[in-house]
Amino acid sequence: VIDRYAAVSGDRNPIHVSNLAARAFGFRRRIAHGMWTMARCLAQLAPKLPEAYVVDVTFRSPILLPSTVHFHAAPEPDGWRMSVTGATSGRTHLAGRVTRI
Repeated sequence: VIDRYAAVSGDRNPIHVSNLAARAFGFRRRIAHGMWTMARCLAQLAPKLPEAYVVDVTFRSPILLPSTVHFHAAPEPDGWRMSVTGATSGRTHLAGRVTRI
């Protein structure tokens, strides 16, 4: 999936597509694109989103590939709060809000 995202987005940053390059930049292995992660969260919420909204996310830690993560979403009066956490570690990788305009 990440390789296809790199091709479509044009973001072929070596830390996303090569374990060797990722190690050179201090990661144990390649990492997921943050924007792909955010887009995947929005895709999960898509049926529940209003017609117009603003997305605000913080990327807290990289997702090493391969990994298993959990997506969490909770409704709020003006939108949704969401997060992505490591399935085993519980570490937060992404935290954010989707707010109705």
